[in-house]
Amino acid sequence: MLPASRYGQDLASVYVQGWLNRYLKHQSSAPLLATSFKYLEPTAVGQWTPVTLQRSRQLSFYYCSAYGLHDDRGQIVSSDC
Repeated sequence: MLPASRYGQDLASVYVQGWLNRYLKHQSSAPLLATSFKYLEPTAVGQWTPVTLQRSRQLSFYYCSAYGLHDDRGQIVSSDC
């Protein structure tokens, strides 16, 4: 997907799937603001292993990790720059 670390690719996949679920399928339970995520990671052909990703450990401390989302209460913003 993107040039990223092993878990960076997992986190990017979780966010893309969550965004698609929230904004295209209108599922409000999409975990875009969760602090941890459960993910099935491929480990071999036809084999998957569950991993739990902690969002704070996967975001870069070298680069900005800001976000802005809308929910039923309004806009949720984090300006991490």
